[in-house]
Amino acid sequence: MNITTPALIKKKEQFNSIYMNLHQSIRGHGVHVGVVTGVMARHCKERLSKQYDLPENILEITIIRGGDYHDIGKHFISYALCQKTGPLSKMEEKAVRQHPDYTENLLLEYAEVLFDTKGAKDIALDMGRYHHEHYDGSGYPMHLKGNEIPFIAQLCAVANTLDKASLDNRRRVSFDPAAELVLAGKGIRFSPEAIDCFKQSLDEIKTLYTAKNSWIVAGAKGLRNGKTK
Repeated sequence: MNITTPALIKKKEQFNSIYMNLHQSIRGHGVHVGVVTGVMARHCKERLSKQYDLPENILEITIIRGGDYHDIGKHFISYALCQKTGPLSKMEEKAVRQHPDYTENLLLEYAEVLFDTKGAKDIALDMGRYHHEHYDGSGYPMHLKGNEIPFIAQLCAVANTLDKASLDNRRRVSFDPAAELVLAGKGIRFSPEAIDCFKQSLDEIKTLYTAKNSWIVAGAKGLRNGKTK
């Protein structure tokens, strides 16, 4: 993207400041979700390329960027609340559940400095708006069900849950129980088709989370040791 005018440069700097103000663990989670969603999307790239009018050769990197941004609405929610593991009060739950709306608003506000094409914008918006929708309609913010949920968001929901479940409170990687949790959600939280893509990608995704030199493992260790910046 060629950003040359002072107004657009300033706008991109504003967005970068918002993004970098997110806690490192939230930014890292976004990267993980984008990469895992991109890996799963390889098994349906023709469908997604047609849907978003994007060449197949740039689809994966476009999805990775969408993952980077999918939780940016948490900029408006306290980090302590975002990371809370115990039961949430009704007010806390209401606050947390607003982050997809905040994400949508931010991406629309800064779209002209973030996206070269409508397809790239729509991928990021679909991932950000709908990654907490559940296949059975029990999710949020719109309580969509089945194929009312954009397929890229169905994949993103799998990646989002996997990443959160893979890293415990001490930021230690625990992949197999997380994968079992995702698989158990087939037809409930997750669409059967999205789970099929996950199964086809399982070996590669597991390597990302468990290999000795994995950047996910390294990042988890850094956070565990207090390196948050």
